[in-house]
Amino acid sequence: MKTKNLKLVFMFVVAAFLFSACTIVNFNVEGEGGVISATVDGKDIDTDSRVLLGKEVVFTATPNDGYQLCFWSVNDSIINNQDLEYRFKKETVKNDTLNVTVSFVKVGTEYPDSLYKLSDDGTELVDWVGETDVVDMNADCKLKKVKIINNTYTSTSYVKELIIGDRVREILPSVHWSYGIEKMVIPKSVSKMEGGFMIRELETIVLSPENESYTLVDGVLFTKDMKTLVLCPSKRIGAYTIPDGVTHIAENAFYHSNLSEVRFPETLIEIGKNAFRQSSLIKKIDMPNSVTTIKEWPFSYIKSLEEFHIGSGVAALGTNPIGGSSNVKKITVDEN
Repeated sequence: MKTKNLKLVFMFVVAAFLFSACTIVNFNVEGEGGVISATVDGKDIDTDSRVLLGKEVVFTATPNDGYQLCFWSVNDSIINNQDLEYRFKKETVKNDTLNVTVSFVKVGTEYPDSLYKLSDDGTELVDWVGETDVVDMNADCKLKKVKIINNTYTSTSYVKELIIGDRVREILPSVHWSYGIEKMVIPKSVSKMEGGFMIRELETIVLSPENESYTLVDGVLFTKDMKTLVLCPSKRIGAYTIPDGVTHIAENAFYHSNLSEVRFPETLIEIGKNAFRQSSLIKKIDMPNSVTTIKEWPFSYIKSLEEFHIGSGVAALGTNPIGGSSNVKKITVDEN
């Protein structure tokens, strides 16, 4: 019995050693345009396979007709390799998971470099200066590598449709070249975009159903938990009731809105910077007592605004909440 127990312990130790001496190998295609395969010792392996340390894994990218390789990335970092084959051998257990991704792009769909500006490292799109109706970031290999869309003060309205790249994680506040966008497509990768765009012509938001940070409700973009209203299409008309449970209205959320009336929930706490700036039809703002914070310029330059009511809960009031709204006839503030 004792010998049998020792054998079991020995087998357990060996199994644990082999398990710890392996790395998990995952591989996939970002977007579309081809397939990826992997082999070890000439034998095919599936993604999420365990491979012994010291073994070489050979990854092969196969583009579809009309596509070409754009880049390889390893653990989310783009590597300098333009070959259709990528080899990797892991010697130490520093990170027990290897994630290899390949990206393809259509042949001949690149935009001229003169149309846009990138950061020095190529990870940020900082400006779009070209006269282009449709910007599909996934159609251009350089744009497909972008992770951040940055703030710029180039006020253009040429872009009518923006398809955000599959690697974009963040959109910084007040991107000015977005003024004329009518349709915006948001991929699953975007996790931070509150206040990101100042859009005058927006009609449609398309959100990837795989996005884990945001949700679309009746065409309006919210954070997944429905606590923050992120963006309402500026071309939406009529009255709109913000759902109960929303606590924050993000910066630029209703920028240049064509709504005639907005009804606020009793759960609302904060109204962001420029939230309703340059709206064209709103005549009355009636804030509930739940609102405690009003950021800078939220109801500025609303020429149609005639009545402005602040609830009793406001403790922090930003600069010029109705600056430039020159037709306001009545302002009321509830006592705290």
